[in-house]
Amino acid sequence: QSSQVWLVYTMTATEFVWDNKTMTATAPTTVRLASAPWVMRLSDSKPILDKYSSCIPMGGKVSIDVDDKYSSTSVTWNYKNCAPLILALPHHQDVLSRLKVSYTWLKYDGILGSMIGVVGASWSWRQRLVNIGWFAQRPVAADKRDLLIETLKKDLQFTGMAPDTYSFGKGVCRIARLALIAEELNQPDLVKQANEILHASFQPWIAGDGMDKILYDTTWFGTIPKRGLDDWHEDFGAGWYNDHHFHYGYWLYAASVLAKNNETWREETQELFTSLARDIANPSAKDPWFPRYRHFDWYAGHSWASGLMAFTDGRNQESSSECLNAWYGLYLYAK
Repeated sequence: QSSQVWLVYTMTATEFVWDNKTMTATAPTTVRLASAPWVMRLSDSKPILDKYSSCIPMGGKVSIDVDDKYSSTSVTWNYKNCAPLILALPHHQDVLSRLKVSYTWLKYDGILGSMIGVVGASWSWRQRLVNIGWFAQRPVAADKRDLLIETLKKDLQFTGMAPDTYSFGKGVCRIARLALIAEELNQPDLVKQANEILHASFQPWIAGDGMDKILYDTTWFGTIPKRGLDDWHEDFGAGWYNDHHFHYGYWLYAASVLAKNNETWREETQELFTSLARDIANPSAKDPWFPRYRHFDWYAGHSWASGLMAFTDGRNQESSSECLNAWYGLYLYAK
């Protein structure tokens, strides 16, 4: 038994037959269920739920505008009858423009924190962009330079790359990071050494004659590794769209570093790496080859890593650090 209270709303007058296990409508109708929040008295929550019971959200359209300092996001809800009541998560409550929405007293507790009922035909928010670039914002301490240079020389003793998209990506990303550290330390010979490793490592993938190949999938409209397509256990499920932004984020970071000072290579490889960027973060609704924002969830405020296979615990974003690296790699690629 549960003390949870459910409110049942129908769009037409309807009778139900209830037998303790199932509830059956005696005529066709549209039904909406609302869970009454246990943190409020029913006498306080029910009037709010009653008022917006016929306001049905059907979807939403996201639009983004970015300038040098801010990113502005808006979600225009597609709805029936009237502006919908939707729960705002804590991160929404911090940024939502109150000129566009009305906050109600409806409140729920969830695993992400306190959720508040908000009414509006659209949501909008504005956030200041973080000023990031190629190098750390603080310079290397003078008394650490010699140690770092000697460590770089040891770390650049190259031992080869793995054949799968994920481990290969981690390998080239590591070398790319060393290249940037060497550049920051003004060590052109070490920069050249790192870039040569990157160039040689990417070449089989670009030529299509390596141990695996990147293919375009006409079913789900994306770029996938062939081994992962043939067997979904390979490449950590990347053939079935699992962890794509983790994998390709590493690739984009490394390609950005190599292309930074090599315009010829950048132009020759732009099609491949731009396709990887479009696969994980295509922003255009006019692009017929890739969906928009394959991984990013604009309501949750973060990405999902799960692909087309089912997980026991549902969707996941099991490596937030690799997600951040993906969007940082995408940012550097755009630069």
